[in-house]
Amino acid sequence: MQDIIKFLEDINHEMPDHQSITIERQAYKVDGEHGIKNACNLSNLKSVDYFENHLKRGLLYLEFSDLIKQDEQIKEKVAQIRESNLPKKLNAEIRKHYYKVIHKELVDKFKDSLQITTKMVNFLENIPECFLKNGDYVIIIPPIDFNDKSKAEDIVRFLDILKSNIRSSLNNQFFN
Repeated sequence: MQDIIKFLEDINHEMPDHQSITIERQAYKVDGEHGIKNACNLSNLKSVDYFENHLKRGLLYLEFSDLIKQDEQIKEKVAQIRESNLPKKLNAEIRKHYYKVIHKELVDKFKDSLQITTKMVNFLENIPECFLKNGDYVIIIPPIDFNDKSKAEDIVRFLDILKSNIRSSLNNQFFN
């Protein structure tokens, strides 16, 4: 059995476009070669980036994702599709498909991370007590530029829809 403290590290958001942003907190690394997931022989599962033992909120499942960049890439692909003279209905289907991929990825990461928290008791010791309770799923995105109002409104709308879809896809007995 390994001590979970081995996986405690400074949080790294891994968003290369936002290196000036630092997070002055520590959490338990879940993914990657030296993360909890790998140490528990669960590398085939998806996972959030970190489990945090937050002083006030308890267990936080932290996922850093540049959803804004992904949304921009989807819009570019859709623009290319529009130019290809495909029927309008097919355009809409393809765009929905791209958004469903993002949604599914975020839902799967939480569900698999929940499995990791239940199975890690067989591999790790000194696990904080809060890990045995429901946690908060926190998806952290880079800052939104509100100087371009229409772009910001599109991003906020996209994030609201995504948030709603994720909530409805997860059984809320497992998270807050």
